[in-house]
This record gives sequence, structure tokens and C-alpha cells, in this order.
Amino acid sequence: MSIKKPCYIWDQSLIDECDRLPAIPNRASLVHDLIRSYGLTDHFKVVRPTPACYEDLKVFHSELYLDHLKSFLEVEDDYMTNAQDERYGIGYDCPPLSNIYDLVSVIAGGSITAAKCLLLGISDVVINWCGGWHHAKRFQAQGFCYVNDIVLAIEKLRLKFNRILYIDLDVHHGSGGIDDIGTMSGYGYKCNFPLHAFYTDKTLDFAFGKVFPLICSSFRPDAIVMQCGADALAYDPHGGASLTENSYKSCLTKVLEEQKPTILLGGGK
Repeated sequence: MSIKKPCYIWDQSLIDECDRLPAIPNRASLVHDLIRSYGLTDHFKVVRPTPACYEDLKVFHSELYLDHLKSFLEVEDDYMTNAQDERYGIGYDCPPLSNIYDLVSVIAGGSITAAKCLLLGISDVVINWCGGWHHAKRFQAQGFCYVNDIVLAIEKLRLKFNRILYIDLDVHHGSGGIDDIGTMSGYGYKCNFPLHAFYTDKTLDFAFGKVFPLICSSFRPDAIVMQCGADALAYDPHGGASLTENSYKSCLTKVLEEQKPTILLGGGK
């Protein structure tokens, strides 16, 4: 049986738009330059993403929110947000940007394209380091996130895969406390294990090593989406954890050992 190369979602426009995100200016370029410098692109099948269209975006986001984003064309440095902006989350941690709808469309398109790679069987592992914006809500931007590309990718995966496990390693994980296990039809399908500040590789390895196998054996996922938020790394200015790359690799190894179709996303704010 032939081994499929992992897919790497890349396009210069995706890098350029991700570089514009106020929380992580130019990080996308730095990450891609490292990947290219180490020659890792030789081990990937590079796939160019297609920007998400309006119909793609409104699978999760409201038309009111999307239409408001379209109103931002040329934003001056002295632009003052108004009550309507703030109603849609455009303000403190998600400041207005020029052509913000285009940014949202391109970033969402990267993760939707990643999902399509799994749907079409192009690969079993797809990487989109420009994705992973888990805080955005249906009606508003939040927590440095203007679009919830993760939800959009998962909704696309549901066209083929019934059970999709979402894993969030970001230090600011996108759900809640240890007692938050879901609501209504989703009750019992959420598992949070918050950790104390400055947690280390040893702590995460132990917790993930105990929890992840139990979830997999109980839930039996058909596909996995993993947000590898880098802000849990030691010395991240917005983090508060003390991880090295070793615990990320350890968690990723456990996920890949399940041999399920998998999307790996970035994030980290």
C-alpha cells in the first residue's frame, strides 16, 4: 500500500493575509520560511487553498456579521469603532482592518481546503498552520479571531465523516471549565482538563496520555481535527504555560497513531 504524503496548505495570499492579523503580525511568514529552510516542503504535497465564498462562511457565521465585515474597506489609523462595530466584536482584541472580509475569506478557505483534501482522499494528514482561530462566534469576532475556520472545516468534514474529534492544545482553549461537558444534544461530548499556570511538558504528557485514549475508545472518531496553538510554549507573552516542542510532539504522535484522517491547525492567540 502506498504511503500518502501529508498535505501542506500554502499560498502566498494565505500567508499575506495571516500576516495581517494584529495578534500575530508576520508570524505566518516566519513559520513558512522555517518550513522551507528546513526542506520540509519536499516531504509534503503542497495544496493551494481556495478562498471561502459567502455561502461557505455562512454555514456558521451570520449574514449580519459577514455583511458588517464587508463594510470595512480602507480603514484609517485613526478610525474609532462605534457601537455597531462593538456589537459584532470589532474593537479591543479584534481591531478593524482594511478589507477584513477578504482576510476572513482567505483564512477560512485554507481550513476548508484542508477538509476537502481529506474528503477527496488526497492525504490522511493535512496541515494548515494559518488556521486554528477558535474563539470567533457566529455573530461576532472574539479573542483575536475574526472567523471560526475550525467550525467551518469540521462542518465540511461532516459530509463524509460521522464522528469528528476536535482537540484544542491552545493555552486559551476554546471551550470551558472541567465541569463544562456540553449542552442539549451535545451533552457529554465535551471534555476539558484545565491546567494550572506554568504547566510543563510532564504535566501535559501525563494528562493527555490518560485522557486521549479514553476519549478515543469511547467516542471512536472517524476523523480528527487538532488545534496546535503555540501560545502554550514557554515565554509566550500571552501564554502562561511552560511547554517545549517535546510535549507538542508527544501529543501529536499519540494522535497520529490512531491512523485517522487528521487536520492539523495552527492558532496560538
